[in-house]
Amino acid sequence: MPEHLLIWSINKEYGILFVVNIAFVLQKDFLIVKQYPIC
Repeated sequence: MPEHLLIWSINKEYGILFVVNIAFVLQKDFLIVKQYPIC
């Protein structure tokens, strides 16, 4: 496997994990905000 492809596949995997993490954190924040409205 060429090195750049290996790096790309690793990046893709971590990229997906990163996106899922961000989405989870944002969703959690959103739920907290919905639970305790500021106004």
